[in-house]
Amino acid sequence: MKIIKKFYPLILTILFSLSIFFFFKNDFKEIDFFDKFTFDIISAIIFLCFLYLITEALVLRNIVIFFKKNITLVESLALMTSTYLLNSFVQLSGLGFRVTYLKEKKSINIKSFLFLSISSIFCELFIFSFFGLATTFLIDLIAGVTLISKDIKLIFAFIALSSFIYLFLLIYFIENLKLLTKNFNLKLVDKLIEFLFFIKEKNLLLFHLKQLTIFSIQYIVVAILFVIILKFFSNENYFYNSLLTASLVDLSFIVNLTPFSLGISETFAYFGTRGTSLKIIEIIIAINSFRIGIILVSLIISPMYFLISNFIKK
Repeated sequence: MKIIKKFYPLILTILFSLSIFFFFKNDFKEIDFFDKFTFDIISAIIFLCFLYLITEALVLRNIVIFFKKNITLVESLALMTSTYLLNSFVQLSGLGFRVTYLKEKKSINIKSFLFLSISSIFCELFIFSFFGLATTFLIDLIAGVTLISKDIKLIFAFIALSSFIYLFLLIYFIENLKLLTKNFNLKLVDKLIEFLFFIKEKNLLLFHLKQLTIFSIQYIVVAILFVIILKFFSNENYFYNSLLTASLVDLSFIVNLTPFSLGISETFAYFGTRGTSLKIIEIIIAINSFRIGIILVSLIISPMYFLISNFIKK
């Protein structure tokens, strides 16, 4: 049982890949996948995956710098690529490695780090849900009819609004909460207020704005990647479909219940783009091209960095 738990991500990945090939092998032949997927397209995908990982590294670097600790972009990139590789095999092991590394090498408080990591996730949620919501209205406007369901719009709107409240209004709510509870002995509330005011003194708003800028760039990178892939299929309205798919796929990565959100990303994209001209085979190929590109880049950068670092130390 322990062996199954240890290797279930790898087993799940293999089963998922085999099921895709089995159920969609005729679709692969129909679109001449291996003939059309040229070296130029593969190179573009890998390059954009590299840029995506750079934005991830910048997000982590901002968190570390917030605590007035030094970390180079290369070191941050190595940490993020290691996180992706470890998470691909053992769930959440990448996060554990990253937290342990920063605690030992940078003397960063774990609770504070996790708090800023959560804040960064809310920045990501806001950017991708906001652009996703805008894209749904754009698609309907161009089509002249309602193609994207109201449920999808409501989900995007709820995530964007909730994230906005957390990022920009929560601290002021806490200020009022402090006034309301000053006559009560509520230890949990006091600790929360104390911690949030400590963070506020360090200018949390500026930190959020920096992270929002990086995630805006990240959205553009992911959108361009899907534009290239969906254009390869000669997909009708591939540009607008790519913008919507970029939001759905990135949001699915946050729901990290399976290795690299296997199956989850496909589900998000399938239900989110119903009503558009996207086919399931196009969604599967686009998302898995993104996944494979990130893994390939990570396989190069992470081992290389730590091997060179150990060699220099010796």
